[in-house]
Amino acid sequence: MKPKARQGLSRLLGSTAALLLAIFLLWATNRAFAGGPDFPAHGVTTPTWTHSQIAARTNAGATQNTITSTHFDQCIIIDDAKKPQSASVYLLWAGTPTTATLYLYPNNVYKPHSIYLNGHKIGTAKVTGGQLGECSTDWPQRSWTFDPAYLVSGNNIISFTMDAGQDAWSVSHGYLVVKGNVDAGQIYDLTFTSSYDGSNQRYAVQKPPFYNSETPTPLMVILHGWPPSSDEKPYLDQIWAYGGIVAQKGWLLASPEMHGERPAPAGMSPGRRPLASRAAQHDVLDTISTVEQTYNVDRSRIYLVGESAGSQVALVTAAKHPDVFAALVDYAGPTDLTKWYNETELWRRAEIRAEVGGPPEMYPFEYQRRSPISYAANLMHLPTLIIHGTEDTKVLPHHAQDMYNAMVNAGSQKVGLYWYPAGHSGPATPYDMAWALDRISTEQKPAQPPRYVHVRTDENNSYWWFDVNQHTAPHWTDLDLTASATAPVLDGVISDTTYAISLTLNLRQLSWPITETYRLMLHNPVTAPATTQLVTPTLVGTLRLPIPKGKSVIRLMPISYTPPPPPRAWLPFVDRRTP
Repeated sequence: MKPKARQGLSRLLGSTAALLLAIFLLWATNRAFAGGPDFPAHGVTTPTWTHSQIAARTNAGATQNTITSTHFDQCIIIDDAKKPQSASVYLLWAGTPTTATLYLYPNNVYKPHSIYLNGHKIGTAKVTGGQLGECSTDWPQRSWTFDPAYLVSGNNIISFTMDAGQDAWSVSHGYLVVKGNVDAGQIYDLTFTSSYDGSNQRYAVQKPPFYNSETPTPLMVILHGWPPSSDEKPYLDQIWAYGGIVAQKGWLLASPEMHGERPAPAGMSPGRRPLASRAAQHDVLDTISTVEQTYNVDRSRIYLVGESAGSQVALVTAAKHPDVFAALVDYAGPTDLTKWYNETELWRRAEIRAEVGGPPEMYPFEYQRRSPISYAANLMHLPTLIIHGTEDTKVLPHHAQDMYNAMVNAGSQKVGLYWYPAGHSGPATPYDMAWALDRISTEQKPAQPPRYVHVRTDENNSYWWFDVNQHTAPHWTDLDLTASATAPVLDGVISDTTYAISLTLNLRQLSWPITETYRLMLHNPVTAPATTQLVTPTLVGTLRLPIPKGKSVIRLMPISYTPPPPPRAWLPFVDRRTP
């Protein structure tokens, strides 16, 4: 060998030895390092998920299953010692895992930097060589086995540091594999035909691990907020965010995209601005109906949760169909659309006008019927959690307070108002989603419908044991009714100052006679005339009551029924003797 070649080889060996010594010292330092760095949320990259990536493969004749998470395929470059980079993978599981392994492709690694899962250190990067930013799968795939206790069901955050010294490196194509007595849930991105306008609408449903089709399973429906213009599927975001929490309870989870009554801007999700439209209300109900066609849903335990603008839809939908849900959760939702319009940013006002048809002064009824506070009385019997940030500047806190006050004033004893010290995006600590689901998990629809009902409706609708038919253009009708639990007697007040309507009772649901003629007595306390007429049930056990325009005090009973006499009114004694 020539002298110059020998000198070059000596320098190379010396440099290599020095590098190996440095790696050892840094490795020893890392072994002694207690605790991990903070992982900022903005460092998380969002993978592209498909339900086919979430699957359980059962070994024939064995009890051990293998579950694979979603993949993150982004090229992640770690080049800042103070700012770890993160990626998330979705792993929906339940059971008892025995092993857990992280697989990924690291590149350009020369120092043993720490790798964390959900804040727990699970190992160090292994030396690979390579060039910065390659993120190539041509390099060997690496794996790290760690304690399964570090896993969560749902989004798992993998964080990469540069804590072993200046040495930029990259990773790509990461995923988790879990083995043991475990089962995976599944997520499906599906469509249904809207019962409102016949359009094709999207929704996602998550089947929980260990789902048993023989057992009625609770269903949670969660509604997304106002999505960014770049979000193509905002309904899936709710599944990724809360699927793990819901799966731990063994519930089904569904999320509709929702759509407005006017098209969203070109290139944006139809769920851009549903604004509690009738179309969006039907999307919620259609989602429930579609899920019920495939899964064994426990109809006594259907829970509705909304976030931000999704809460507006949730509150209005639940108020117009309170007999469908077991409980309702509102996170930071606008409850008066006119007030929110006047408070929000100019660009959002333009989008509200585009969906509603114009400003509030031009369409007051349309703004009212999209405002949850208009239906506060309807929620009297529905357990409701109102959760809002005290520092919220996007949806001002008074929306929560106003809704709570309106519900309490209407007689609700099942509403709670909870404040968290943060802005619109939270965190909602201590009243986060896990807390809310724990609170509502014991709620169940009563076996018998309520006998006292006070509702306000903007259109033809059904409530528990009666239907309202307005016969004309949509407008406000107010009904305050009590169906006696001890006798077939209906008392109440119905107010419709615009048109005559009809009220149809379901006598079977009330357990009232279906073959007798009933006497309907109506009295208008303003114009004073009282009327009496006889009405006969149909063969299917319904009874249609014509209600005139105005305010009507109503009493209904079978003609064979003799009500007990009213309590005797004792007149005060008056001494009329002349002194």
